[in-house]
Amino acid sequence: MIEHLSTQVAISILDSERTASASRVTLTVRELIEALTGPDAYQVRGAKEGGGAWSPIVWRDDTRDSAGAESVSCLVYDLDHASPEDLAALGDRLDASGWIYATHETHTQGRFRLVFPLASPLAPSTYPGAWRGLLDSLEIPGVDLQCADLARLFFLPSRPPESERLCGSGGTHLYDPP
Repeated sequence: MIEHLSTQVAISILDSERTASASRVTLTVRELIEALTGPDAYQVRGAKEGGGAWSPIVWRDDTRDSAGAESVSCLVYDLDHASPEDLAALGDRLDASGWIYATHETHTQGRFRLVFPLASPLAPSTYPGAWRGLLDSLEIPGVDLQCADLARLFFLPSRPPESERLCGSGGTHLYDPP
């Protein structure tokens, strides 16, 4: 896994969910996983809105617009309706797959985000098939299907005051869609 953690991924950072203006940032897979699951990953705030956001998609002119998507560096799934039993079974499938992933509980307790950095960026035309292919292959439960949108953004990890959230990562190699 060590050599894969130094692979670089390009993502977009947005100040909030209300802005279309994005900044491109290049991180290593290790830095991305740390940003999503590390000890300082979670912002503490009363509502999920109003904080920073990110996307695995970079856009032409750094403006969030599905028609302007240039490349995709990760496949991201929001597990909004998965039972604890479903999540435990998914954990077993993740371990068996060996694919590097990061997961964190979202601001809404009991909902999770699952992120798979890719071996190489995807063209926007191949993204929907790759996104759906991994969803089906791993039988990822309770997924919000809107996550496949090429203009989708994801809130940076946050939690309400006085609460804790679950997060983790694993895998030994990057996912490379067929």
